[in-house]
Amino acid sequence: MQAIVESSSSTSGVSLVAIQELQREENASSRKDKQSLRDIQEEEQARQVEADFMKWWSAEEERVKAEGEALAYFRDARQKKSKHQADSRRKAKMKSSMSHPTAPSS
Repeated sequence: MQAIVESSSSTSGVSLVAIQELQREENASSRKDKQSLRDIQEEEQARQVEADFMKWWSAEEERVKAEGEALAYFRDARQKKSKHQADSRRKAKMKSSMSHPTAPSS
């Protein structure tokens, strides 16, 4: 009696070494997919740290923007005040010179 061995269509032409290599690759990829609780917690904590930083960064940008706007407002107000004072002095000087005319010298 002889045993009849038929090869399945899915493994025909594939060596035992190739099959073992495929199994090793599948096992390696499944280990990557399975994370420990600690790994998941560390990733979540890293995400939270990044989210907190981005929240701080956004608030800091708003603070700097508001500070710049306030500085510009006070700078403009100061310039207007200085110009107004200069105009007032000029007007007062002109008024003063008109009320006390000096005799032309010959």
